[in-house]
This record gives sequence, C-alpha cells and structure tokens, in this order.
Amino acid sequence: MERKRDFLDNLVRFEVIAAEAKRRKLENLPDVSLTKKQIMVQQMMRKEFEEKIKLSDIREQEIKEYYQKHPEEFNKPAQVRISHILLHDRAKAQKVLQLALRKAGDASNFQKLVEQYSEDPKSKDNVGDLRFVSRPSEKTNEEGEVPAEVANAAFELKAIGDIAPRPVQSAQGFHILMLTGKREALTRSLDEVRRVIQHKLWREKRERAVDAFIESLRRKYKVEENFSALDQVRLDEGPVPVQQPESSP
Repeated sequence: MERKRDFLDNLVRFEVIAAEAKRRKLENLPDVSLTKKQIMVQQMMRKEFEEKIKLSDIREQEIKEYYQKHPEEFNKPAQVRISHILLHDRAKAQKVLQLALRKAGDASNFQKLVEQYSEDPKSKDNVGDLRFVSRPSEKTNEEGEVPAEVANAAFELKAIGDIAPRPVQSAQGFHILMLTGKREALTRSLDEVRRVIQHKLWREKRERAVDAFIESLRRKYKVEENFSALDQVRLDEGPVPVQQPESSP
C-alpha cells in the first residue's frame, strides 16, 4: 500500500505541475513543440514500418543469393600488414636497411627512419604504414595500390617486427619492409552468416521503404527548397536528426 501511495503521489505531482505549465502557456514554447513533433514522428514511423516490414519477411532464397553474390564479405584471404621506407637510390637504401637491421623488431626505431629517410609522401605521414595487403593473386577491392613485388616479399616475413633482409625493388624504387601485423585466411559458411545476412537485408529493405515513404510525402505536401537561403543559416547545435524506425526486429 505504501508503494501505491507513492505512485499516486508522483502521479498527482506530475499532473498538477503539467496543468500549471499549460496555464502559463509553456506548451507553446518552440522546444516543447519540437519535442511533441518528434514523439509524433517516432510513433508514426514505428507503426508504419515495424508492423509492415518484419525480419521474417526476408526469405531463405534472398539470403542464399546475397551470400553467392558477395563472396568477398565472407571469404577473406590471408593478409599481412607492412610498413616501408621508400628510397629511389639503391646504395642509400642499403645504408638505411643496415640502420633498420641494427634494431630489428624495434618499431619506434623503424618509424624514426621512415620520418628521416622515406621518399614516399603518401605513406610517410602514416610512419610508412601500407596497411593490410594480400598476395597479388588474391588482392581484394579494399586494398590500396601496393606493388606485387612488395606484397610477395611481405609474405616471406614470418614474425611481427621482422625486416626484409634486402631492399625490394619495384617501379617505385627500393622498399625497406617491416612486418607489423598478420591475418589468417577466413572462410565462413552460409550457416555461419545466415543471421547476419538476414539482418542486413532487413535493414536495407526498411531503409528503402523509408526513403520511398519520405519521397511520397515530399510530393504530397509539394515541398519547395530555397537553397539560396542556406547562406543565412547558422547551425550552432547541428541539424535536427531525422527520425528513423528502430533497428531491432
């Protein structure tokens, strides 16, 4: 009974304060109006899309087709991560290599040599990091442009911190390589990723439905945009977020 009385007391407190706020016309304040509008949008979007597009709507055939068409997402080749020092002169590359080999396995020393000697402006800002690379025959679309000679030589290094015993020549020059990371090959079966694919397709289907719904509303309410007026807009707190339906099934 005591808890029920507390509940009643809190309910009364809330209602009398709300009534007084309404009497003072606070419900007409911009922030109050915006909050009310956001709640309405949230409720409408939840009803419009949660009830109409369900996770179970994604059929097994759709999942299989996605798996077959996107093998690169579920089958990753072995990769290694390397840093390099690029020099255009062979003799200079040999000298810098000796400086690196004196402290083999010392990443901070290699980074200092990159900053001091490397002639590759693209990777120098990242202390020589070329990120992960695959063997040339297994190269993925996500990888950067790394010469085949460099990639092949990188896979000859065994332990993290190993330095290639000789400069690797490519069309770019002479590369001094250090191994900084390794990834084993990854192969995932359809059974292992079925749920992941199902959720992905479900989210994409909802996003398409939301986009189509909003586009239909723009036509319905004959939206006109005055882009020239954007010059006068000042965004101190960032744009108002667009309400999307929740991502959980």
